[in-house]
Amino acid sequence: MVLANASLANVQLHGTIRYVDTNSRTIALDNVSGAQSFNPDANGRGATINYDSGTVVEYRGQRYGIANLEAGDVVDIDIVNDAGNRRLARRIVVASAS
Repeated sequence: MVLANASLANVQLHGTIRYVDTNSRTIALDNVSGAQSFNPDANGRGATINYDSGTVVEYRGQRYGIANLEAGDVVDIDIVNDAGNRRLARRIVVASAS
């Protein structure tokens, strides 16, 4: 996946969780929409986003851990670029749980 604009501040993506990989600390999304400066992966509708210990997950006003995300959850993700220029999820809001 390539970003057209390397300075990704306050970008929000909308998508459906395909899977969460706790080993690589990544979240794979399908049906991605949102940021105009964001180019999805090769299939045109997916994306892989990194997360870290500072990533916040919210559902119905309460905070949860990344492990509570499930395939099929529809989410809005606030993304920034970290020091290594990786796309990093700062805040994940579950819009609809699977």
